[in-house]
Amino acid sequence: MQFKTFWIVALALTAGIAAGASAETPDSSKQMNMTSKAEFVQKAAQGGMAEVELSRLAATRSASQDVKKFAARMVSEHTKNNADLAQIARSEGLTVPAQLDADHLALKEKLANAKGADFDRLYVQTMRGDHTDMLHLLDGAKDIDDAKLKDYVASTRPVVAAHLKMANELTGP
Repeated sequence: MQFKTFWIVALALTAGIAAGASAETPDSSKQMNMTSKAEFVQKAAQGGMAEVELSRLAATRSASQDVKKFAARMVSEHTKNNADLAQIARSEGLTVPAQLDADHLALKEKLANAKGADFDRLYVQTMRGDHTDMLHLLDGAKDIDDAKLKDYVASTRPVVAAHLKMANELTGP
């Protein structure tokens, strides 16, 4: 009789633990979703800030009028896009970074030390790579569980694709 009681208690405890675990699952998935939203916002904001900072540098340092024109457009369009993302982030209780991360700061310094055609080549290569990376980020976020961020992704992707096309059409490597 004691053996049977032991198994009943063991089964009840196991069921209680399983029920408790499944009750925690929604909270865990909610946290994972919030983390992925926060991660997306951080990466998108870093990329957008870098576009503006590096393009401001190019607008004054480039030897090419075409590159300067492209850079001015990047500053204008990414500044607006960054403001849109920041507004969405605030409404979702998320924050955007206030400054460039270490990688982008190092790249900015590298660009600041380049001159003439070397500057233009490095800037254009950077724009090609950054816009390609941003397209990958946007494509990876298409299933994000947030209507505002989904709208942001849908409206931003064509702009980033157009920027990449423009960067690819600039002369140079």
